[in-house]
Amino acid sequence: MGEWGNYGPLEVYVVGTNKKAAAALEEKFCLRHLRLDSNWQRDIDCPADDYPVFMQYVGEALASGAVSEYMVDYLDYNFFTLALGTEFPLPEDEDFGRLVLHEYFHVFQHAQLNDYCDGEGPCSREEKMVINPWFSEGSAEYMATLLYSRQSEAKSDDLQTTMHCLLFCEDEFLATYLESGISLQDIPYNHEVDSYSIGAWFFAYLIHNEGEEALIQGFYGDLNDLGFEPAFTKHFGRSSEQYITQFNQFIKQPWPELVKILPIKN
Repeated sequence: MGEWGNYGPLEVYVVGTNKKAAAALEEKFCLRHLRLDSNWQRDIDCPADDYPVFMQYVGEALASGAVSEYMVDYLDYNFFTLALGTEFPLPEDEDFGRLVLHEYFHVFQHAQLNDYCDGEGPCSREEKMVINPWFSEGSAEYMATLLYSRQSEAKSDDLQTTMHCLLFCEDEFLATYLESGISLQDIPYNHEVDSYSIGAWFFAYLIHNEGEEALIQGFYGDLNDLGFEPAFTKHFGRSSEQYITQFNQFIKQPWPELVKILPIKN
């Protein structure tokens, strides 16, 4: 992935629609890592009924894709997994391509963080990133949509069409956000306000103002050493709360004004 860097080892698993096959894949995953790492423990590290790795992507799937990190002190072989379901979206759908890019951006995000602590800078991952999804999911959603729109097979208006849907299609995400009165940074997962969609628009606005390099090289480059808020303020010129307040004024504008910040494909 030349756009955001090559991080790994990365294991990619595409899970089909058969539960028996998914269960067999979990066993193969377990056996693979028992062979790779003598410290890997079946009763702790392998998938189980209360710790599924791939089964949640079959049937009434709770997720369409996810990235997991196996970066722990007792393991010799540290790695990422990128798991993708195939029920929604379908592999032949355009959204499946965006999903792959979305999940790989999470690999990039995880790769920028470590648990090293020297007693001076931030130590915990909570200090380095925020728990609520507006930042991690919003940035992944927009960066995936932006990168997909730049591919030769994408339509010239792909970015504009997709970003329009994130505000106005189906559940009227923008109206729900504006009417809720909740701050973007306070929206948890599975809230009535879709933080993925509104977060994606926050990043469209942020990158329009600051540029991609300020996010990828700047903010993420300093995140480990400075922590979330100091890195945000350093590279974006104000606090996250101040930037969200500014964004809230921007996003109230009519569509012809909003779409002006989106880059046009050459």
